[in-house]
Amino acid sequence: MPTDRYQQLVNTPVGRIVSKQVGLPSPVKLERYRRGQPVIDGPVLLGAARGGRLLDPLTAVLDGIGVQVRSRGGDPEETFNALVFDATGTADSAQLRDAWDFFHSSIRQVRPSGRVVVLATPPEDAREPAEAVAQRALEGLTRSIGKEVRKGATSQLVYVAPKAEDQLEATLRFLLSPKSAYVSGQVIRIGEAKQAPDQIDWERPQSGRVALVTGAARGIGESIAEVLARDGAHVVGLDVPALGTELDAGSSGVGGSSLAGKIADEDAPHTITGHLREHHEGGDDLVHDAGVTR
Repeated sequence: MPTDRYQQLVNTPVGRIVSKQVGLPSPVKLERYRRGQPVIDGPVLLGAARGGRLLDPLTAVLDGIGVQVRSRGGDPEETFNALVFDATGTADSAQLRDAWDFFHSSIRQVRPSGRVVVLATPPEDAREPAEAVAQRALEGLTRSIGKEVRKGATSQLVYVAPKAEDQLEATLRFLLSPKSAYVSGQVIRIGEAKQAPDQIDWERPQSGRVALVTGAARGIGESIAEVLARDGAHVVGLDVPALGTELDAGSSGVGGSSLAGKIADEDAPHTITGHLREHHEGGDDLVHDAGVTR
């Protein structure tokens, strides 16, 4: 692909010099997920504000997925694949200093394609207005970190509702892994589960689900279909009839099925829902990628 050739060029010794002199961007080769690899291949530095409620469940999740957990006070020269900070104990703006102290001393130790994850309490669940303000301020902190870290590293904020402490694993597995290579500066919310989840196959977490992907014949839609199928979903690919051959080939290649049609047609909703009900007893997920730039 042209972008790959550009990346190769600007990362040669001569290319680095020329690109720097003329101000060209120098894209980093991101770590991407490979089937069977561990969630995160390297140590994670874990910290917390005073009075946080997630340190124990965080430690249990990280230990359970085989992560090498470190705490501040070890080797000052050690580098980390991720920094994880429990900010749920931040009761007011003055206590934001706990987060500053943690990241000020460790942010330069994040490895290329590293991860920064801050966990907080949803402001609406705070006990006092001062706590709500401090928890809201963490959004600005994590986005600032996302702009400061380099070499493919990312930064996210996860709001964890009270009584949702046992729901951390799926989110952490995604955010710490190469699956989240292009995700940064996001605010994610974890709420209390209404019922206990079924046992999850973490290699194929979408097993048993049916996902409809529009614009699936080529480009981003085709890649989305491949990823969902890789994770166990049955993918129903949808695209315009003119791309029917490509759509059928791509869908069958990932063990899915296809549906040709224009989503802008008046009867498209009836056609799509009817197909899903007839062949799959309904659907679970929708990824809407179809669109034109003309």
